[in-house]
Amino acid sequence: MFHRIIPLLALGAGLACLPAARAQTSLPLVGISAQRAAEPAAPRADVSRVCPGYGEVLRERLQLPSVEQPTDMVVRFRLDEGAVDQVRFRRAPPELRNAIRRVIYDLKCTGDGQANQQFAFVLSVLPEGDEATQRLALKPESEVLAAVRAAD
Repeated sequence: MFHRIIPLLALGAGLACLPAARAQTSLPLVGISAQRAAEPAAPRADVSRVCPGYGEVLRERLQLPSVEQPTDMVVRFRLDEGAVDQVRFRRAPPELRNAIRRVIYDLKCTGDGQANQQFAFVLSVLPEGDEATQRLALKPESEVLAAVRAAD
């Protein structure tokens, strides 16, 4: 007798769960479409257009320690209505960042009608010696964008 009751109980328990399982599969679906965040625009490399003479200012005002090998640093900054807002670095030694940051914040720049634009340039610190007439050099603009993309 018990061997007939156990399968009936199991069948009854399975049927009791059937409405709950059916309710879970018949829930309405909600579709959400997500948009991919737009990639930030590449920084502009035409710093001399908005900050004329920035290279000379850097060469005159930066007091950097001597280096044994050329050191290239990517300097990025945001220009907001003609004022330098944020300064960031790639491959810059921490001990040089504050000195560079102070000079960049003091640059005289003019806005070109667009707010919150990102700019970048490569600052090279060269070893002192007969070959190096300038201890600081700015890389050509095409190299700047390549360096920024490689750093990101």
